Amino acid sequence: MPDWSKIWGGSRIGQDLMQYPDDEVYNAAALLRPEDRPKVQVIPTDDPASIFARYQGYPDDALPEAFVLPTKDKIYVNRRKQSVFKNPHRLAANLGHEQHHIGGADERAARLKEIEILEGMGREKKQVQAIKKFYNIK
Repeated sequence: MPDWSKIWGGSRIGQDLMQYPDDEVYNAAALLRPEDRPKVQVIPTDDPASIFARYQGYPDDALPEAFVLPTKDKIYVNRRKQSVFKNPHRLAANLGHEQHHIGGADERAARLKEIEILEGMGREKKQVQAIKKFYNIK
C-alpha cells in the first residue's frame, strides 16, 4: 500500500491540508492576507496544559485562545475557547497574532497586528476596544 500522507504531503493541496487540518482553521486562514497567514503548522487542541506546562492549573477562562511554544515551530489553537474557535474573524486575528510572534514580535506588537487584522475586516469592534483598553493602546 502506498503511503498516502507522503503522496498528498508533496502536493500543494496536501501541504495546505496538513498546515490547516481543521475546517475552522482553514476558513479563518483564508480570511488573512497571504503575508499574515501562518507559515507553520496550526494545531487545534483541547488541552493546552498538556502541550505547554505553563498552563497547568489554569481555569478554562484563563487559558489562551492560541499560543506558540518557545521553539516557534507550530501555532496551537485552543478549541475550548469556542467564542474564538467558532468565530472565523476572531480566529483569523489570533492566527495573525501568533504568526507575528513567530516572526519575533513581542506581545504588544502581536496585539497591534491582531487589531490591524480585525479593523481591516471591519469586524469585532468590541474585541478591538477591549484589546486597546487592556494594553493601553490609543
